[in-house]
Amino acid sequence: MNKKESLAHKIFYLQEYRGGKDARLLMRLLQSEGAIAHEFTTIRGPRRTTMVAARSGSPVFISSTTELKVFEDDETRFLSIWADETPTQNVAVFKAQLEAPKHTRVPNLSRWRAVFNALVPSKGDLPLSPKWLTFVAKRVPRQLVRVRRDWDRFLILLKAIALTRRCPGTRTKVNVEFQDYCVAYRILEPALAATMQGVPGQELEIVKAVRALTRTNQDVTVKDVARHLGRNIHVTYKYARKAINHGFLKYAPGSRERNIKPLITTAKYQGFLPKPVDVLKNNPEVGSSVQFTDPFTGETRRIEDRQRHWL
Repeated sequence: MNKKESLAHKIFYLQEYRGGKDARLLMRLLQSEGAIAHEFTTIRGPRRTTMVAARSGSPVFISSTTELKVFEDDETRFLSIWADETPTQNVAVFKAQLEAPKHTRVPNLSRWRAVFNALVPSKGDLPLSPKWLTFVAKRVPRQLVRVRRDWDRFLILLKAIALTRRCPGTRTKVNVEFQDYCVAYRILEPALAATMQGVPGQELEIVKAVRALTRTNQDVTVKDVARHLGRNIHVTYKYARKAINHGFLKYAPGSRERNIKPLITTAKYQGFLPKPVDVLKNNPEVGSSVQFTDPFTGETRRIEDRQRHWL
């Protein structure tokens, strides 16, 4: 790479997070300031002088680690995506390793280029001024400084989702709509919430399940949560105990028959984005319902403002 070339739109991959300790300061400066500069001394014969090495641009950083927690200043710049460590996933990995290796097909880069070209916004595209989006901005956890970066990430994804609705080969104007928010919520909310809390997504999933079940059931046990999520009871117990240790869950006070210990959520847990149904209820101009395509299943989903909750 040319030393004078901008680092914008580049991807930097750090194989092991701990392996780049000395370089992480420069990484944070690039992400925050968009440029780095280093003054150094040069010697050419009897002549000594100073020069400045500088690079500009904000590249994308991707790294992996076995650590449960990374440096706090780095954490504000990363989205933590936790690996699936469940026994079910382990069995799936074991089975895949038993299969014969498949021939790797060379990807059709022309299709990828066509997709990225279609995602180039036209002048006047994507105004971020709808009233419902202001409602969302007022309900993210504003007490945390790191939310400034996470909010920007959310808006970038929201725009990208809106652009995917543009017909291929056209340059028609595209606006961000509420259905785009529903898709962005499905994709980004688990990662943003887990990153903000610094805990695995599986743990927060159990907390959300307890919160949802307590709306309809008086006593919610670990067995109820496991049944609701379709998980193994032992795995559910594991992450429920971790959620209790982190202060997101606690056992309901008082005694019950058969020594039942109901779980309840605490005020410590907080997601990042408000649920789509809450946005719908508080913004009549959006309408009484919205229909969107689930990005994970491809199924058409519908949300109505009379729903009590939506996960």
